[in-house]
Amino acid sequence: MQIKNKVIFMGTPKIAAVCLAAILEHKDVEVVAVVCQPDRPTGRHKEIVFSPVKQIALEHNILVLQDEKVSNLYEKIKSLQPDLIFTCAFGQFIPSNILELPKYKCVNLHASLLPKLRGGAPIQWAIINQEKTTGFTLMYMDKKMDAGNIIKQYPINIDPQETYASLYDKLCVLAGEVISKDFMILFDKDLKSTVQDESKVTFGYNISRDDEKINWRKSNLEVDAQIRGLYNVPIAYTTFDEQIIKIHKATPVTSYANAAPGSIIQLTNQAIIVACGQNAMKLEIIQMAGKKPLLINQIVNGNHPFKVGKLFR
Repeated sequence: MQIKNKVIFMGTPKIAAVCLAAILEHKDVEVVAVVCQPDRPTGRHKEIVFSPVKQIALEHNILVLQDEKVSNLYEKIKSLQPDLIFTCAFGQFIPSNILELPKYKCVNLHASLLPKLRGGAPIQWAIINQEKTTGFTLMYMDKKMDAGNIIKQYPINIDPQETYASLYDKLCVLAGEVISKDFMILFDKDLKSTVQDESKVTFGYNISRDDEKINWRKSNLEVDAQIRGLYNVPIAYTTFDEQIIKIHKATPVTSYANAAPGSIIQLTNQAIIVACGQNAMKLEIIQMAGKKPLLINQIVNGNHPFKVGKLFR
């Protein structure tokens, strides 16, 4: 009877669940435990909904471990004697004493082409930074964030109108393909890896509230990239008459109007054109405070506060 390689999987959201499902298809692997973030209340009613990774683990009767600090799980993880620890979108630093446990080390599937965009929000920042390509890096983990040796990379193009939502879906498909094709190479004791070039490091840290706010002094292409990069999580916003307005969809347009950035330079039954530091944005779907997202024509054909010359800030 062939001895299976014992794997502990660490991850939480949909993209990690895709990886876990693909790992479970490999017959020479036994997933002895899944580690994911603690259950949290979500939605208006604050109901507890299990994460996609936890749901798959429970469906396959896999031990689920959860803690605010993975370091608290050291003894349990050690007792399981994993041959490999594999992570994807886990969201916590793995302490050195856990990194040292597996025979085949700890491997992470990171959603950027390292050393670009180390950090927790590489997918959003790839769009915000107007990158042309992104992808995955299969890498060994070390104590420094996303700084371990690179095993293999998997590039993918970023389309001109790509949003975070559409790119996330494309990366989910790619993640499944990566795991299906290459997961078993991680059990090769002679597997080669490459040191990252520290001179080319950039970061894609978690999105802050300041990162969500539109700066109309930037060019329309920069504003467009920000809106697309934050759709549909967490969604870029601006303020108007001191009310927060979320921008779900907008299109950059050429305008040479000598207008203050953020000012409304055109208002019709179909469009609100807002000046940027360079050119302008045509707002298409926005969400007023306390309301659902609506097309502009659904808003401007009723009572609304918008007037040419007034400012988004």
